Amino acid sequence: MQIICLDLEGVLVPEIWIEFSKRTGISELSRTTRDEPDYDKLMNFRIGLLAQHGLKLADIQDVIAGMGPMAGARDFLDDLRSRYQVIILSDTFYEFGHYRGDSVIQIAALEPVLQTPRYCESIRSSF
Repeated sequence: MQIICLDLEGVLVPEIWIEFSKRTGISELSRTTRDEPDYDKLMNFRIGLLAQHGLKLADIQDVIAGMGPMAGARDFLDDLRSRYQVIILSDTFYEFGHYRGDSVIQIAALEPVLQTPRYCESIRSSF
């Protein structure tokens, strides 16, 4: 069995902070770890901008709720699934990812299948 692992953001759906930046018109919010590799510094910068503009978690979640899959994401995923086991990963905050469910379901057309650590160990041991 061959496995393909994909990052959710930037591959199947837009990057949250970049999309939030576009929708709010605050270009500084589009900074990512490519621009600032120190994650703590980056998040403190973002939190400062959010406070400065009076934006809250609910504002970010509203933007996320309106985000859909990127153009071609479904066809890309269908093609991969026809040949490989596909795993979609995300390093996003739970408070962000929770609101992404519809986007993921739109892409996958199935509810995500969650596996236990024991299942993951059994796959790993087969390699």
